[in-house]
Amino acid sequence: MWLRNALLAKGIRNVEFFNHPAQALKVDGIFTRIGIDLVFSLPVTEEGYKGIMVITEYLSKFTYAEPIKSKSSEEIVQILWRYISLFGPPKIVLSDQGTEFNNKLVDGLIKWVGAEHKINSAYNPRTNGLTDRFNQTLIESLRKHAETTPNNWDKWLPYVLMAYRCRIYSTTQFTPFELMFGRNMNKFENWTRQGTNCEIMELTERADELKKLSEESQQMALVRIDEVQELNL
Repeated sequence: MWLRNALLAKGIRNVEFFNHPAQALKVDGIFTRIGIDLVFSLPVTEEGYKGIMVITEYLSKFTYAEPIKSKSSEEIVQILWRYISLFGPPKIVLSDQGTEFNNKLVDGLIKWVGAEHKINSAYNPRTNGLTDRFNQTLIESLRKHAETTPNNWDKWLPYVLMAYRCRIYSTTQFTPFELMFGRNMNKFENWTRQGTNCEIMELTERADELKKLSEESQQMALVRIDEVQELNL
């Protein structure tokens, strides 16, 4: 209710949240599962966008989102394919039972990349924590950035996502960016490279270092998630 009242106060009305179930599901590793969601009934932007498609990776909590003009399966497939092209296919894609996600086009793409499409039978507000919290944070952040001109919220979306990805997540005790890429995001500061030629040995050592850090961080995150889930049982 507080979120809807805040949106109404700024001229952002009738926001609809379409959520997948962020249940206490067992997560075995990075990209074991992703969830796909829609947030709709936002003010129409100058580019014609009316909503947002949100994709969340369950271990890292790394969130990807793009503005969307409709709930058409064609548009959803394009965004999902861009995501998979960037990060690779997950093992499981989790969605609600809406027709925008459950159709031949979306199912065809998911099967084509070798993933499994799992559908939530019903929305459970008790277990829908992960994506519901992010969607609320996303809308509230966009509202703050676009207070004077709510019809350009799409321009602020990348910056809101960047800020979220660099915030330490309470469940994992890591930032989503760090778990996703094995390092912290670069700061906004001036820095220059030390030299222009990188030795092959240095590149190999750096790759090994990132791999080790990523594996250690992800394992620690898995342990932390299991501990939190046990406490909530």
